[in-house]
Amino acid sequence: MTAEPSSHTKLINYLIGLCKKGARWPSILAESGFEVQVLEQSLRTSAGQHVKPDVIAASNRLLWALAFECKGGLNADASQVTNYAGLRPSDLTRWVTVYSPSQLQSRVCYVATEVNHSRLVDRIGDFPMLTFNRDSIVKTRDFGISDLDGRFQTPVSLIGMMPPLGYYPFSEKDDDAVIVPWLLRTLVQLALNKYRGGPEVLLGASFNLDSVLASSHHYWDCLSAEHKAALRNRVDGILMRMINQDPEWKELLERLQAGRGIRVRGTLTQLKSKAQATIDEYQRQPRIDREWTQVATGESS
Repeated sequence: MTAEPSSHTKLINYLIGLCKKGARWPSILAESGFEVQVLEQSLRTSAGQHVKPDVIAASNRLLWALAFECKGGLNADASQVTNYAGLRPSDLTRWVTVYSPSQLQSRVCYVATEVNHSRLVDRIGDFPMLTFNRDSIVKTRDFGISDLDGRFQTPVSLIGMMPPLGYYPFSEKDDDAVIVPWLLRTLVQLALNKYRGGPEVLLGASFNLDSVLASSHHYWDCLSAEHKAALRNRVDGILMRMINQDPEWKELLERLQAGRGIRVRGTLTQLKSKAQATIDEYQRQPRIDREWTQVATGESS
């Protein structure tokens, strides 16, 4: 059985996808000029309350910022809704970049799946809400941004679309079975990069965690310092546990980093087998042959 990221992690990916231009997922936010600028950042509002939007996207063209709260669970905290009501554009100007900060406007938007829509929609005050259904995205209440409200005037079809999951592949709260495959692929890619002249993935007895996470998370630079620290701690624990329980991992990575010619191919083959065996221990992961082909040949997905 394939392990899946949490609903919260999926929703963050879906939102980032809306801010990217591509054929496999709607690019509605990107079409209005919105770009993701900050993820998981704790903020203090002008009213003195603390909030932590999952995604903050800003449109330099429209001079608007959207603070998204992703709800993978079934409940909305009443105090959180009250705190968000006190969020002002000036509270966001430290974190987002637009050409005229003094003219910035902002809106909070809740995000949910169809499973928890009905439980949340009446508990979030007057805030707009995006609901990701199986076949469509539906907006409840207006953003107050004519350009954006027009794009969501009718449900946005997801039929034939490919949900993005690679922008923000895991959080510190996701299951090990979700995190480990991403880490294994990244470790091998970084070890190959070292062989080709890049930085080391292994630094003595420890890992270059920022390199590992930056290679796994395409939006690593947008993550708050607090969230980066949480991810470092979680990933460090997983990797050190893996090495301590099976020192062969460290030996194979070191050999790949320093390998030459045919040794690289042989070590890569060993690492592939080792990685699959590790994943199989979780009993919920798919085969990774295609991913390993991409790593070995330098293809991109």
